[in-house]
Amino acid sequence: MKLYWHDSLEWLYPDQLKENALKTKTPVLDVPRGGIASIVLVVDQVSAETEISIAADTPGCQLFEMVDVCVNINTAEDCFAAMNGKTVSKSAVRLAPYRVYDPLKPCGGTFRGPGAVLVQFPVKRNAKTGENTITLTVSDGAERKEMSFRYCVHAVTLPEVGKDSIFLTNWTSWANLKRESGAEAFTAKFWRKVAEHAAMMKHARHNMFLVPLTPFLKYDNGSFSLDTKNLKKLIQTCTDAGIHWIEGGHLAYRGAGGWTAPDFEVICSKNSVQSVAGNGDLAAICRSLMDFIRKNKLEKRWIQHATDEPIYENATAFRVLTGLIRKYMPGIPLMDAVCQTEYTPGALDIWCPQVQNYQADQAKFEAMRAQGDHLWTYTCCCPGGPYLNRLLDGELTRPLLLGWGCGNYGLEGFLHWGWNYNLSYPDGSRQDPFEETATKHTSGSNYLPPGDTHLVYPGRDGTVWSSCRLEAQREGMEDWELIRQLMKKDPVKCRKIIRTVFRAFNDFTPEPAAIRKARKSLLKELTIC
Repeated sequence: MKLYWHDSLEWLYPDQLKENALKTKTPVLDVPRGGIASIVLVVDQVSAETEISIAADTPGCQLFEMVDVCVNINTAEDCFAAMNGKTVSKSAVRLAPYRVYDPLKPCGGTFRGPGAVLVQFPVKRNAKTGENTITLTVSDGAERKEMSFRYCVHAVTLPEVGKDSIFLTNWTSWANLKRESGAEAFTAKFWRKVAEHAAMMKHARHNMFLVPLTPFLKYDNGSFSLDTKNLKKLIQTCTDAGIHWIEGGHLAYRGAGGWTAPDFEVICSKNSVQSVAGNGDLAAICRSLMDFIRKNKLEKRWIQHATDEPIYENATAFRVLTGLIRKYMPGIPLMDAVCQTEYTPGALDIWCPQVQNYQADQAKFEAMRAQGDHLWTYTCCCPGGPYLNRLLDGELTRPLLLGWGCGNYGLEGFLHWGWNYNLSYPDGSRQDPFEETATKHTSGSNYLPPGDTHLVYPGRDGTVWSSCRLEAQREGMEDWELIRQLMKKDPVKCRKIIRTVFRAFNDFTPEPAAIRKARKSLLKELTIC
């Protein structure tokens, strides 16, 4: 039996278990109070399906068996997946098809080797500073070995996830929540599954939860009614998990004409937002929501979407839509993912462009901030190629470096659509997130790139599984919080540290060692300050 340490920010492949093994015998991990020390233990040169047992000498140490998935199609150089004539991204770490470890299955100390385990140690917010050692005892039944790593706690404390932490949201699929729970919506089993996802989100520093509106609206003979009982239950479930912000789901979607459709249709009724009937629909929905918000004292927690990704061709309809929402939901901030600003200035309170669009039109977006608006950013099936995203065939540090980029520009939040959005198709087939990480879009001819639809996995044991990408994103959110602290104390030193790993969303240093060195510098400077 051979044991190796592997950096948790470096991809690990089943066919290359020994590749990129850390050369140091006892690695040291630098963490703030409230952070998580993470490292990968590789177990090699054992017979297939050998039962491996691992025990840590430190209470609170958590072990996750790393499960492999298939990257079936690469990301394209521009966006989407490399299908229909699109060229493979020049930044792809490997050419598809190949297998890579991403899902993380809680294993409780035993798993089948050869393989790997992610070792995590959550550091308490009141932990003593200094260096500590954790030793793992590993047995394959024939021999027993020990492996140790160290973690150094710095005198810096991460803020608790909640109202004042950095905004982070990933959208959940309501249909997949039902499927994973094996029950209909609003049953006890369903609510347990919602709570499980909410807890995972809190672990990964999410402080927002998308509330889809259609499950709570009944539309009958031209009139709407709101299921306030179950809406309150959803909000309470997320609140109990520690998630503060409520993200009201979209009130309209594109009408006939696809991406360039000139109009939007109100949810449920499908009436044009520019019609008298659509005005009445929005008035009914928004007034019901406002009554609920006021009754439950949620005015300071609710942020509302209008629609998704408006463009020039439907700018007029978007202005009508946001104007009506403001009329019927006064005082509630409006936020949407957007592509440009020049055709809709003033329509939103929170602007959320894709990273490459923010970078290309930074002055225009910053002009919105100068007027008192707020700036977030997002990624989705775009961008591909050299840009940061959270896909399976870019470096594993890319999801982490999104936090550094956002911190560099002083952005206030990050959004992605794909938390557990494994797709279903009209013919009844469904995307298998373990074997079909890239999949055809449900409309049009494009394919979504590997990992775009999901950041967590429906575990084969019935639980929600985290992923290497989610843990990398979490670390990036922790670093972003550190950057925000240092920017307030010494912005010159902070920007100097950032530049060692991030210059732009398409110009960065992906090597884990460089990122860990930069993080240590942040922690040291914050300790001095």
